[in-house]
Amino acid sequence: MSACWAMCTEGEDKEAYLKEAVECLEKIEQELIKGKSKFFGGESIGYLDIAIGWISYWLPVWEEIGSMTIGDPIQFPATAGWIENFRNHSVVKDKLPPRDKMVIYFQSLSKEIVARMASAKEMYVIRFWINAWTALCTEGEDREMHIKQAVESLEKIEQELIRGKSKFFGGESIGYLDIALGWISYWLPNWEEIGSMTILDPTRFPATAGWTENFRNHPVVKDKLPPRDKMSVYNQWQSKEIGAQMAFVDYQILK
Repeated sequence: MSACWAMCTEGEDKEAYLKEAVECLEKIEQELIKGKSKFFGGESIGYLDIAIGWISYWLPVWEEIGSMTIGDPIQFPATAGWIENFRNHSVVKDKLPPRDKMVIYFQSLSKEIVARMASAKEMYVIRFWINAWTALCTEGEDREMHIKQAVESLEKIEQELIRGKSKFFGGESIGYLDIALGWISYWLPNWEEIGSMTILDPTRFPATAGWTENFRNHPVVKDKLPPRDKMSVYNQWQSKEIGAQMAFVDYQILK
């Protein structure tokens, strides 16, 4: 989904998402080169072709709307060939939605997302949430990468709290951004425990650590939080389920 986020962002955020998308595409290219066939499933369409088939028709539209290049046919010739083969396969060709309708749909979608990201602070929240959750669901180098990216977003959040010099983002009372970020105060410690990882180090992020305590213990919030044991059961189940699905796709690409 890095390609989709790249379509909806600008500047450094766009560049970061483009880099992530290209890195993912490099793995796909390597697998296609190794397989030396029209599709991941050989000479006929297989499970992985279907799983990532959206690349063949969504990605060119995203690139057009976002004025960007991800699937450069010179850099990724095997992927470009696979895209043509998949998109023009008799089973797929007649099932694709009209391109003009896809462009209209994604233009509208990207504008809506951009509107909701109007504040740079909200962008930090989104990136932090995505990376912290993905870190919980992955292992090894992927986990380390997402922890690093989550910490980078947390640094921006810490700076904002230090600059504000108050208990909450909204001053001395809870505001919009406190509510948007509130999940950090009770979900994140649970994710860190389940994933045996540290993202919010209180010595590195004292202002954020103080804010989590203030938010979690606020009378409006305190009695509304779900029981920790139930959160643990739910998050363990979700992370294993999603992790298994991600591992299967990685295995199919890298085997």
